[in-house]
Amino acid sequence: MLLMREFLIHRKLASLTELHLKGTTIEELPESIGSLKELETLNVSWCKSLTHIPSSVGDQVSLTHLLLQGCHLLKEIPNSIGKLASLTKLDLSETGIEKLPESIGFLKELETLDASNCVLLAHIPSSIGHLSSLSLLDLRKCHKLTQLPESMGSLMSLTHLYLSWTGIEELPKSINSLKKLKILDASNCASLTCISSSIGHPECQSLKEIPILSRKLASSIELDLYETGIKESPFSEGAQDFKCLYLYFLACILCVICYQASLSLLDFRKTWIEELLESISSLKRIKTLVASNCVSLVCILNSSSRIFVVLVIIKITHQEKFMIRLKSWHH
Repeated sequence: MLLMREFLIHRKLASLTELHLKGTTIEELPESIGSLKELETLNVSWCKSLTHIPSSVGDQVSLTHLLLQGCHLLKEIPNSIGKLASLTKLDLSETGIEKLPESIGFLKELETLDASNCVLLAHIPSSIGHLSSLSLLDLRKCHKLTQLPESMGSLMSLTHLYLSWTGIEELPKSINSLKKLKILDASNCASLTCISSSIGHPECQSLKEIPILSRKLASSIELDLYETGIKESPFSEGAQDFKCLYLYFLACILCVICYQASLSLLDFRKTWIEELLESISSLKRIKTLVASNCVSLVCILNSSSRIFVVLVIIKITHQEKFMIRLKSWHH
């Protein structure tokens, strides 16, 4: 077994920029490791006997990559980690940590935080909202994690948020403030019962994917994707059943929308659809249909006429070609 307790950092190593100890049997790092002021990468991934990271690690002022993946016996990250002002990547995946240190909010240069498969992780501090450079946050398979702090809405650089297989029960309402968010994956979250109606609201213009919509959620009744970056319907067969859908600017609306049995309002103004699908006639509870400013829309298929029996409000404006077809349809 390789022991590092007696390991002394020699002066000749003062210029060391990378230290790779991946897959070794070390049990702990020496306090003297903090003297490596030029070290940029410290890789102790898959050191399955590693149980301790000394507080002196915070003295490594040049460190940009701290890789601890697969250190299953590592239960705690020292609070001194907040002193790593140059850190851009922190990989804590598959470690035994139960919480992130409060000081993590001081890592202003941190771009990637991977804590996936940390099955004991139960707490994310509100200080995480201070990570102004964070673009990727991976919390997949953190089964004990039941909530996220509202401060998440302050992560202005966040583009990828992975929450699948966590224990979260509700997404924070502040998530609509994440203007650069491209991917939000909260699929297979068995305890998740509600999507906030603000999840796709105007400020999320970069949002491209919402895998969460592949499963049913008990409490959601409204989804607003107005001015998001989503260009195609995010639904699949068996997806969440909504009462109100706002799908402005989508490039297409897939036929699986017919599975929205409870839908009473469908608003797809300013989309590029050319015709209403035959399957829309299966929307038995639809009351309001808004298709204004759909410049490519030219007709409603004949079988769709059945929905006009239950419709109370129809808004199909600013389409001259469509209105001509509509008049001929009445004949």
